[in-house]
Amino acid sequence: TKGKYYPLLQELSFIRPLRMLSPNLFVGGLDSDPLTENSCHVGWGNVSDSGVTVQCAGIVGGGVSNGGTVSGTGRWIYDKTEMDGSAVKRVHFKINPDHWDAPSGQHPEELVVVHYPTHTEVKDALLDGSLDAVMGSGVLTEAEVAMLKSDHSDKLSVSLTEPIQNRIIVMNTAKAPTDSLQNRKVIIHSIDKASIIKKELAGLDEPA
Repeated sequence: TKGKYYPLLQELSFIRPLRMLSPNLFVGGLDSDPLTENSCHVGWGNVSDSGVTVQCAGIVGGGVSNGGTVSGTGRWIYDKTEMDGSAVKRVHFKINPDHWDAPSGQHPEELVVVHYPTHTEVKDALLDGSLDAVMGSGVLTEAEVAMLKSDHSDKLSVSLTEPIQNRIIVMNTAKAPTDSLQNRKVIIHSIDKASIIKKELAGLDEPA
């Protein structure tokens, strides 16, 4: 379609996660050559594409996973990682006392990000009080979120933003029968989106 479909335009407008590194952590400082002293992980070796080769030199100290340090501007500073064999179990962050808006008075001193193998274990941890918060989509199922909101409001607070993500069905427009615009319109308008949202998404979303 040539029309302006607002959910897609909205999706494209979101800024994706960015990583910015201080020149002090480039192996050659501010004058590092992006081709021969690139900050990409040393384990990648040399990366070649379109006739250009980039040599991955890593960063000063090797990064936190190799015992190095990373200078950041956020409220939290990486502290340590707890492993369970080869799997990450917990990642600890401590408060950044040099942050431009450092907290005062009583405030948390540590933030611990915990890995749970299943969404059921996340839900159980919330209910037994061993987990303080869950953020983001996909950590719990929609049904679990709805259940926590309706059945456990005495101990848990559930806050939802307005829908900001889209579930998209991709059609092959180069092959029949979906090569026909009219057929695609028929398919789109014949789908009962409201019923799908009610049954599969616990009523937590809304049709685009």
